[in-house]
Amino acid sequence: MKRAFIMTMLSLSATASAAERSCLFETDILNGCYVDSGMVRLHKELPSQTGSENLVIACAKPLRIFFQEDVFARKAGARSEALVQIKKDASEYTPQHDDPDAKCGYIDFTKLAAYQYQIRTPGEYTVWFRVWVPSVANWQFSVFDDQGGKHEIGLKDFIPAAKKWFWKKGFTMKLDKGNHQVQIVQALNGKRISSILLTRDSSFVPQGDMPVSRYQKIKQGTVQFKTAAPFGLLQWEKLTAQTKGSAVFQISTDCGKTFSSLEGKDLKAYGKKTVTLKLIMTRKNGVEPEAGNIQAFYSYDENQFCRLDVGNARYTFSRANGALSGITNTATGTAIQPAGFNGSMFSLLLKTRGKNDKRYLDMKDAHLVGLKQVSPEKLEIVWNFPDDKIEVSFTIMAKNDYLVWLVKVDNRHPVTDVIEVEGPVLSELRISENPA
Repeated sequence: MKRAFIMTMLSLSATASAAERSCLFETDILNGCYVDSGMVRLHKELPSQTGSENLVIACAKPLRIFFQEDVFARKAGARSEALVQIKKDASEYTPQHDDPDAKCGYIDFTKLAAYQYQIRTPGEYTVWFRVWVPSVANWQFSVFDDQGGKHEIGLKDFIPAAKKWFWKKGFTMKLDKGNHQVQIVQALNGKRISSILLTRDSSFVPQGDMPVSRYQKIKQGTVQFKTAAPFGLLQWEKLTAQTKGSAVFQISTDCGKTFSSLEGKDLKAYGKKTVTLKLIMTRKNGVEPEAGNIQAFYSYDENQFCRLDVGNARYTFSRANGALSGITNTATGTAIQPAGFNGSMFSLLLKTRGKNDKRYLDMKDAHLVGLKQVSPEKLEIVWNFPDDKIEVSFTIMAKNDYLVWLVKVDNRHPVTDVIEVEGPVLSELRISENPA
């Protein structure tokens, strides 16, 4: 039996202006747009297709990138604790430009890299990736397109030799004319990716280090936001946003399959339906469009939550999943974090003894066993992972002007170890005035 204990404290240290419950809309698919200091803006130019020619994107020029944390290796013949760092800290790392066989540079040790591009000729495209690996092994990475598709790119049976660049065919997809997004995920542990190629010629096979496509100006872009369905929702009330220039909203009630214009409509007409928003931004007459503070106000059922009061702060916890889903200033009524947020408060890193098969378990995959209000000052929450024989419990206690969290992990699996516990995770919480 293995147990891990963590204690931390949380105090209320922020204020916001909204006096009603609100749901912040988080960006999901950015096509021609980006987020800067909480404002959605339109890119001036993107890598663009010329006519119907192939499009080649340089991976060393991502619009967003997150690197793998510190990577260490053991010196040959050294003790287990004798490790050397083989790359910089993630906060200091950048795309690399040290390989003459990849003139446009490359990414490595990358958790996520996002790219946007412009298609001139609609049709079915084959997507290729130029890749380098340090050894012949079972390498792979994932790719997310902007149509909800996830593609696993396995390399093992296609590696001509270690430390040699090669092109790997990925997948095919239909693309409309306009701006699109693609994300590379889990390009970790030394594998390199230098280019993404899109072609309408299904028989085309790229060779060598191909020149990348040039950037061209764009006039319009879209943002699709994550589908909103706050826990305890009773009635949508209104949508608010700070906009400049041409910024038009559309709405979907079928999770983004079809959209209709919101102009002249009241969000209240959608009752308590699940909604997805899309924002269309157009550059007109030299005016740069922008939008920010995008949120919907709504009424919700307070009986669907437990709560802890600490000074003027009220913390609400969802009875559906146990998540901390609301922080309110009881003196002013300000919603610091709107009720209904569905976040993940912990994750576990597991490893089977004698194997190199690390994997993560997330609170969103757990079963809520129970949520008990022991007293006005104490709350107990228990989750479990039945297949992995692991139980996680939180005891949360109100103390003067802060909360004390006791996290316990009880692992009863005979061969799986919990080697890392992250919790309580509160970084997903959003402040109401900032949609980024």
